[in-house]
Amino acid sequence: MAIRTTTKDVQDTNKYRNLNTTAGRTHSAAVSDQNFTTYNYGPLLRSSHNEKQYDFTQAVPDMKTHSTFFPDADLMRRDGEVSLSFLSGNGIYFTSPTDDDWYRANRRYRPQEAASPLGCIQQWQFCRDPARGQCGNLANRFDALYSAAPWFDLTSDDMESSRPIPKTRSGSLLLWLFFTLMETVTSLHGIITTLGPTSLASQAFLQSGTMMRIQQNQWHLDVERWWQMIMAGFQASFISTARGSGFILGLALTYSISVLIVVLSFIAVPVLGLLQKYGRYS
Repeated sequence: MAIRTTTKDVQDTNKYRNLNTTAGRTHSAAVSDQNFTTYNYGPLLRSSHNEKQYDFTQAVPDMKTHSTFFPDADLMRRDGEVSLSFLSGNGIYFTSPTDDDWYRANRRYRPQEAASPLGCIQQWQFCRDPARGQCGNLANRFDALYSAAPWFDLTSDDMESSRPIPKTRSGSLLLWLFFTLMETVTSLHGIITTLGPTSLASQAFLQSGTMMRIQQNQWHLDVERWWQMIMAGFQASFISTARGSGFILGLALTYSISVLIVVLSFIAVPVLGLLQKYGRYS
């Protein structure tokens, strides 16, 4: 979050009551490769020369620039998080054609598309007692959290802050689970971005730039592999929480040993000198 302020002496407060209304005072502007929203309450002057510099009062990056992907209306889902991954052949040959919807190798044993898209939707659901139907909605992570809150004795007031403090044990359980997973679990986007092609199960069939015969449902196997990685992250997050971080202990040992080595290096020469002088050591 960022707050920018433009000041001017105000004499008549009644005249400025509606300054928080932006209707009719905002415009979109493109500068280089970034989009901005401008707020127009009067020109912004260059203070050093008192000359007009901009014809708007303030400009901030457009809200859409804070997200890497905004799906078109026909792809948008309100009940989940939409991601889009593109598979590029990069000169790879296939030993046989495939009808897999993502790989799409034609009769010439080359990909039919320069980049083949695969859309995924991630959904979350938190339950207290599924057998009794005590579950939140199947939705994106935050909608899933808020819809499940009543089942865990959390009120709307408890959920107002960015890091709420629950008053009940069940509420603590839900929030601990949510924030632990959000802070430690690798996302689908993170897996693909970090591992790239090596995250694909089809890598087992790739040899020297040639893709051997893959399964007809290869993209299913790739997505299953991603899911297994995410689930492994889930499990690791609980283990790490229960075990605690060993970073502080390791850091303390490193500093302690380093200090010991430095101290020994300072006292070794005088001690050996005394031993040589009075102990007749050569």
